[in-house]
Amino acid sequence: MACRGACCCSSAGRLNADNARFLLLAVLIVLYMLCGAAVFSAIELPTEREAKERWEERLENFTRRHNLSRAELRHFLREYEEASVAGIRVDDIRPRWDFTGAFYFVGTVVSTIDAISNLHCWRFHSFNKESSLVHYYPVVFLMSALLQLSDLPSFVLRE
Repeated sequence: MACRGACCCSSAGRLNADNARFLLLAVLIVLYMLCGAAVFSAIELPTEREAKERWEERLENFTRRHNLSRAELRHFLREYEEASVAGIRVDDIRPRWDFTGAFYFVGTVVSTIDAISNLHCWRFHSFNKESSLVHYYPVVFLMSALLQLSDLPSFVLRE
């Protein structure tokens, strides 16, 4: 096909091998995600609907038994959710943002950033011998996560 007039004649319209591989990979990833979403939806949606029905029954019974309107109860529950998201807890367990909780959060962020920033090293296998000690940081982070989980049995037993 010949170029006519002010037409732009370049290879931008053609797919080279690299672009075709990239496009194929993108399509496969999207298909993989769609299949995963379908599987998780099929597994989890019926359980969620049953839980919602049980919750609605509990709300109805509670409002009837305590002579509350559903609007009042829903307003109170929304306020409770906001407090919970802010880190306020009903039980007398340790605060979410004490030093160990904050340390755990920082470890998560740093190890994630480290993993992402070192992807190029993993891809090309060009580890710098001087910076290879940085790759042991996740082990230290794992130890802090285990310390964090040491409070789990007392939390589970309280409920």
